[in-house]
Amino acid sequence: MTTQTIIHLTPDELADIIEKSVKKAMASRPITRQEAAYLLGKSTDTIARMERRGTIKRVNLTGQPRYMESDIIALKNDGKPVI
Repeated sequence: MTTQTIIHLTPDELADIIEKSVKKAMASRPITRQEAAYLLGKSTDTIARMERRGTIKRVNLTGQPRYMESDIIALKNDGKPVI
């Protein structure tokens, strides 16, 4: 059984959420596992483990592992998983 949640937003709140989402999407680019490892100061094996644990979200573009640069930078800056 699926549970549905209704969220009430004002038009201004919705516009703010959309604006932030668009800015984030436009400010980021997909990066390789090697680039993510370099940014975080980790090995590529560690990046793969973080992905399997759900700490890092993989983006499927070419069949090769890619991660959004903004997500990796956010993880580096605050240490919280990006889901």
